[in-house]
Amino acid sequence: MCYRACTPGRTVVPMAEDPTSSLRSFPPFEYMAWAKAVPAGARFAMHGSGIPAPGPDLPVPTLTSEDWTGPVAPLREAFVERLTRLLQAPGRAAVLTAGASEALFLALGPFVQPDAPVVVEEPAYRAMERVVQFLGGRPVHLVREEGCGWQLDPERLDAALARTGARLVGLTDPHNPTGVGASAATRRAVVDVIERRGALLVVDEIFAAFREEGQAPAWAALSERVVSVGSLTKGWGLGALRLGWVLGASSPVRRCAQLFDLLGVIPPTGTVRVGLLALDAAAWLDARAAAAAARARAVFSTIDWHPAAVVVPNAGLIAFLRLPPGWRSEEAARVLRARDGVQVVPGHFFGSDGHVRVGLPPLDFDPAEGCRLIAARLRRSPPSSRGAGVLTG
Repeated sequence: MCYRACTPGRTVVPMAEDPTSSLRSFPPFEYMAWAKAVPAGARFAMHGSGIPAPGPDLPVPTLTSEDWTGPVAPLREAFVERLTRLLQAPGRAAVLTAGASEALFLALGPFVQPDAPVVVEEPAYRAMERVVQFLGGRPVHLVREEGCGWQLDPERLDAALARTGARLVGLTDPHNPTGVGASAATRRAVVDVIERRGALLVVDEIFAAFREEGQAPAWAALSERVVSVGSLTKGWGLGALRLGWVLGASSPVRRCAQLFDLLGVIPPTGTVRVGLLALDAAAWLDARAAAAAARARAVFSTIDWHPAAVVVPNAGLIAFLRLPPGWRSEEAARVLRARDGVQVVPGHFFGSDGHVRVGLPPLDFDPAEGCRLIAARLRRSPPSSRGAGVLTG
């Protein structure tokens, strides 16, 4: 037991060992804690979902001190103008953020009501769900079916909104952890549901550069009831800039900007200046992303997986690999790392313990060889089924 310091003659007040124990708790973002702790040195680092930094090939001129220390407002206006042009969303407003994670918080924050239902996906990168829980909302899962190619189902979304009364929806497109992107027809059908139900849709589009058909219009361009989240990280490899955005009609984005006043206030001048240079090189960066995605599709398509193991992604470097019977995701990831030097992501972080997420970033290893090692390992029975869980060859 701890005690507060006090002056003589005053009552000593006991203080809990943990001063935060009486505060409202919320579920941690387990995947992010795991990702930050992954040991380096895997021979096949197949746990990443984005492209690496472009290195010296990116055509960026030398910056001056004015570029780093000058006023940010003109740069911000220029960045938003070029961004909306690139995303085919003229006239939309934007808040520039410190990456997509902050953007997700800003995009959802003003609209989550205490104990109100919010539709989120399953399986999913759980950042949206954790933000909803942190803000006191009640997540309702919209299930993506593997048998339907992990595709968005507008009818199922409509039914979820009707059943729960939810008026806020959070989706990812292209989808994480499957790498599956929605068609233009599906995007339109989903937006029609949102408009008919009077809901607001927040879409995480950080993998948009990997779409098979190239850059499509941002979801926010389709309706004033849609807010898009994006960044320069996954598709362009510029995560070190920590530059993301919330994009949408002026009314919802204004509320996001008000929340930003409590967090970042203004984006850093140097970050926005370099971000502008990246937008100038958009065609080069998009081509680089498209080449990486095409290579990933080719590798996933040609590996001799076990039956029905993977839906080949059409919009990313990642796929959600179904494990054979007997395997669980944590054990599969542990065994692959220990015995084969392959690092993958346990699927339970995304809501399915019967899968692992496999990424094929263009790094210094042969992705096909890594996939063949995975396929060969999973044809064996897991160590846990052979006794005490001892790792064997």
